[in-house]
Amino acid sequence: MTFKIVAEDKASSKASEANVTLEILPVDEFLPQFSQQKYQVNVSEDKTVGNLITITATDDDSGKDGEVTYAIFGDNSFTIDSKSGTISVSKKLDYEKVTFYSLLVEATDGGNRKATVDLDVFVKGINDNAPIFRPKFYTGLLKEGKTSFEYEITVQATDADKENSGNSQVKYSIVNASQSLSNSFSINAQNGIITPSNIDYESLTHNVIQLVVKAEDNGKPVKEDTAIVNITVLDVNDNGPQFQESFYNISIKEDLTEDSWLLNITAKDNDKTSPFNRVNFRLKTQTSVFRINSEDGSIFLSSKLNHEDKSFYNLTVLATDGGTPSKTATTEVNVIVEDVNDETPELILGKTNIELYENITVNSYITSIKATDKDLNSKLIFNISQETIEINGKGREVNKNTIVVRHFWIFLLEIELVFQNV
Repeated sequence: MTFKIVAEDKASSKASEANVTLEILPVDEFLPQFSQQKYQVNVSEDKTVGNLITITATDDDSGKDGEVTYAIFGDNSFTIDSKSGTISVSKKLDYEKVTFYSLLVEATDGGNRKATVDLDVFVKGINDNAPIFRPKFYTGLLKEGKTSFEYEITVQATDADKENSGNSQVKYSIVNASQSLSNSFSINAQNGIITPSNIDYESLTHNVIQLVVKAEDNGKPVKEDTAIVNITVLDVNDNGPQFQESFYNISIKEDLTEDSWLLNITAKDNDKTSPFNRVNFRLKTQTSVFRINSEDGSIFLSSKLNHEDKSFYNLTVLATDGGTPSKTATTEVNVIVEDVNDETPELILGKTNIELYENITVNSYITSIKATDKDLNSKLIFNISQETIEINGKGREVNKNTIVVRHFWIFLLEIELVFQNV
């Protein structure tokens, strides 16, 4: 602004003047003003480094006093453009570490007058962590037929996502089992405890069963991890010996020599491992006539037989496995002793001197000769094997049908006994 100043002397009527230029300087009388009293923003933890939000303030001062610059305080994970007020993420965010930031944005005008506003940054978690098994391998012992392990098997996986969030909640399942035994095991989905069902050792192709266990979280998308569980199944003595036959019949001659082999008794134990499947034999029947090989079940004759004394034996064979306690089975062996012609017939004679009249007719009864044979069921056949005639005095011709004796003849007969076993 320019104006003129006049100085006048009224007495002399003299005056002088001067031009004056007045410059009005501005005064910083206004503070920067934000459009909101408080700002809030949500950001995903996977937000890449870059712009987040722009916060601006106005200043009614003119000139440089009205020019506003910005600064941010509270955490160095965020920066602000001092001129535009654009706030950016400067570091990778991690919901599992920090879920909330309280920041202060400061606006300063050209006169160094300041104003501030709060900025709350809420970090939203994502499923950026998968469950992790620690350890990755587990082992267990299981006796066949049992529904619990020798010691409890509990698998455990942890998820680094925020605790108690869906992303960190883990559930367990069995996804595979060797030997097609997935249905023989179950797992508690919440605590990871594995429970077996009844396993038959004899049905296994291998005594180690491998399970593949999965842990998966509840996030979107689902993340997972797997672990291996090797279960060693232990055989138990759950099978007893089984004889091939429920009974055995054998016929032997009574003249069989001692130590002769008679027959072999076989028994099988379906347990897979020793000593449970090892079978030993013994004769339960008390006898000195027979013996048995305890390992292979071979039965031998121990002493001489005599059909006439005893023609039948019933033996009970006991098979015992190697378990503790052991399991047993029995079978019967029927031994028939067959007779042989091993006894000599004996004559029982009545009169040994017989007088005959010379006029005796053919086929007349003379006497009876008896004999015995200790062989059972024997049939004796009598034959006159030799005829000897001594003649005292003169005699006449003897024909085959009639004996005519003029004087005293003596007949000596040799009786032959023939044994026939019937």
